[in-house]
Amino acid sequence: GGAAGAPDRRADGLLLNLAHSVPRAFRDGFGRTALFDLDPGTFQLWAREWDMGVGAHDVHLTIGMHLGAADSPIPLHGIDWQRVWPAVHLASWPRQSTASAAGAYSTVTQWWSQQYAFLDGDEYDCNKRTAFMACLDVPRRAGVPVTIAANLHADETADRAALAAHGWSLVDPHQACGSPAAFRHFVQTARGEFSCAKPAYVKARAGWISDRTLCYLASGRPCVVEATGAECHLPATAGLRFFSSVAEAVDELQAIERDY
Repeated sequence: GGAAGAPDRRADGLLLNLAHSVPRAFRDGFGRTALFDLDPGTFQLWAREWDMGVGAHDVHLTIGMHLGAADSPIPLHGIDWQRVWPAVHLASWPRQSTASAAGAYSTVTQWWSQQYAFLDGDEYDCNKRTAFMACLDVPRRAGVPVTIAANLHADETADRAALAAHGWSLVDPHQACGSPAAFRHFVQTARGEFSCAKPAYVKARAGWISDRTLCYLASGRPCVVEATGAECHLPATAGLRFFSSVAEAVDELQAIERDY
């Protein structure tokens, strides 16, 4: 055993370090360590800004399938990132019939994050509010209802009014999907997912895609999500569509509705 508060120091142990949350002092006792980056693009910028010692791992994993591409500005600083797709446990997310898809398109999101990343003075905005407000007119123009489970405060009356005026239904995420069972019900009774990405993910072009979207797809629900570079690595399908503008989002939703 190790010192008090430290992990058991077995040479054959593997530590999976999610988003660099395990300090170096606790990593040293493991035989191998793997850093798993779930915020591609922004994580690399934060790591550089705060000297997080990203290289002090045996293996570096990321869901950023487009990191290092010519159109992704994110510097990798010699780190050999191994790219993997996020996973979904299919047995926990059984495919649903189309007959049960009478509800609205939906998504779950933070509204504010108060997080930013910077690259040579250029700002990378991590607030989802920025992205959704830019797409306010999508439900009205596409002619489809969209329900968003987002943690707006009660006094954010202007944002609430703007969402309602443009065809969005707002629900309390703690009530709608505050447990694993409730989250699964929220996803599987939706008609599909419509969701925006953090502006930072769009700007970084690192290929991020949400594990939430995978839950919709596994459930047999089509998804229209904002392009982050992942569209360069996934085959075009009728059920997973990417958009880079309001007009494209409207077109993709209407295309799904023509042949649901």
